[in-house]
Amino acid sequence: MFNTHICKNCFETYSGKPEVCPNCGAQLRAPKVQKEERKKVKKEKKKRLSSQEIAESIDFVELLKYSNSANNKTEKEQKRAKNNTPEFTVDKNGEFNVNIKDVTYLPNTYEYSVKKARGEYDKPQIKWWEIYKWADLMIARKKVKKQVQKASHYRPEPIKKKTSIALCVFFGWMGAHNFYARNYRKAWFTLIAVLLGSVVVLAPVPFFEKIRISIGGGLLFVVLCMWLWDLINLIFNKFAYRLSRWRFIDNLNTETRAILGDKYIDKNEYKKPWIVRVINKINAKIKKAQEQKLKEKASIVVDQSLASEPVEVKQDNVEQPAEKAAKDNTTEEKETEQKEYKPKKKAKVVVKNKR
Repeated sequence: MFNTHICKNCFETYSGKPEVCPNCGAQLRAPKVQKEERKKVKKEKKKRLSSQEIAESIDFVELLKYSNSANNKTEKEQKRAKNNTPEFTVDKNGEFNVNIKDVTYLPNTYEYSVKKARGEYDKPQIKWWEIYKWADLMIARKKVKKQVQKASHYRPEPIKKKTSIALCVFFGWMGAHNFYARNYRKAWFTLIAVLLGSVVVLAPVPFFEKIRISIGGGLLFVVLCMWLWDLINLIFNKFAYRLSRWRFIDNLNTETRAILGDKYIDKNEYKKPWIVRVINKINAKIKKAQEQKLKEKASIVVDQSLASEPVEVKQDNVEQPAEKAAKDNTTEEKETEQKEYKPKKKAKVVVKNKR
């Protein structure tokens, strides 16, 4: 009774789960091959993509083409698309270039920095009139950062807006929406701040109540402000996604990345956490100091070895006192002989002419 079914083609009953109707021969179920393919598709959809795969799927060139196309768009939608999409051009190598000619007036602005202006490097300090290049660099950096910020508002494909808003509304105080959007630094900061704030406020300690409440309440208030700000940005499509920001910076050419900062020149350096970057800088400074000390020690050892070696005097040039006295006597005798010897003058012979 429970194993009988009705065919949709001939409207007759059949028992079991056959693939073809025994009465009319119509296909009742999909074959096993199709079922396996459907299962594979479902597994691929459920599969969690890595952050690198999501970032590689982002295509800003298509986004730029879509924003510039005026088909089936009102004026408001066109303005909104231009405000939300970054402005850039594509080079021959496929890299992005941000136009900063309307901002910079001096060449090679990316070579200057605050440390070079102060003279902290080995190179000489720049002159007062060269500070205008540093000002151009700051203005150009501001423009490039604006385009990077626009690119970060682009939502990657597997991340959905409705789920992120729902997570932000119910579990945003724990940073669930940031975990979903792969903004891990912000998510871990909110989670740790909530835990520390709640522990400090609810700790059963009788003394320092005001200090505990002020510290814990301050952390919780910061988390509350971040929570509300993220909710507003998600609703109005202004939420910053870390993966889209990284993708846009990776596509930029070296000159524009140098304008953003020295850490952006290497594509893998800026992706590291700031603690790792600080530790690497400290280790590099320690290595430089050790190398300088070794060089100084080596130079001191060389100077000491040169000072300790005796000066060798050649014996060929040194004359003994007896030989020196004999030479002096010979020179005196020669001088006296030259004085005594006077050559005789030749007599003039005069011949008179005979007449």
